[in-house]
Amino acid sequence: MKITFILFAFLLSIPAARSQQPTQMEQEFSIEFRALSWTNTLRDLFYRDGDEETQLFIPDRGLSRVYKYTGPSPLRIFRNDPLPDGSEQETQVAVVPLRPEESSYIVLMFQAPGEEGSVLKALPIADSGFRSEEDQVVVFNFTQSDLAGDFGGARFRLPSLGFRAVPARKDERGSLRAQLATEVDGDLQPVYSTTWTLRDGLQLFVFVSSGESNDKTVKVKRISVLPEESISFDGMNN
Repeated sequence: MKITFILFAFLLSIPAARSQQPTQMEQEFSIEFRALSWTNTLRDLFYRDGDEETQLFIPDRGLSRVYKYTGPSPLRIFRNDPLPDGSEQETQVAVVPLRPEESSYIVLMFQAPGEEGSVLKALPIADSGFRSEEDQVVVFNFTQSDLAGDFGGARFRLPSLGFRAVPARKDERGSLRAQLATEVDGDLQPVYSTTWTLRDGLQLFVFVSSGESNDKTVKVKRISVLPEESISFDGMNN
């Protein structure tokens, strides 16, 4: 299975008020992308495709519609902030790095740690191979702790900011028992336990982040992929 997980996106998203003009030496990309906000729905963001300014609607409980972009890397996402004279100023809030070998992405939008709403993180995940493997779970660990998991008897370990594919070992009713624990100094602390109902031929993507209250809880978002169907959002559990 081919899945490209671009971790260096976490190093980006430095805000800037000025626009960046491409040079003749910059490579031009032609991509399409869908986006998902990790927290609140985002409605006041824009990007520029050539001379055309496009407004983004990025939901927090589902994937956005498909957007298209042609231009240099990175793709810039900005807000239009009002000025005292009544005009508007483009304020960059996030950037999306692109790779020459990829043309389709899911972009996860995060609040930058310790920052207000003007600064976001954009994590692009290339989805070129999402439909290549069925009956498996791909787990992304966005917490600051290592994770241990057991999905229907398939046990695994996952470092912080890592990901891996795990077999979806369903029972005779099509259910998958999912359990997660954080690993700190060699000790395991259970943080998540539930049962998912999976359909045949399903590929499931699971995104795990830290809970809001303390390090003993996690949030889980699930995106499922069925053959010949679009990616659909399954929900979020604490």
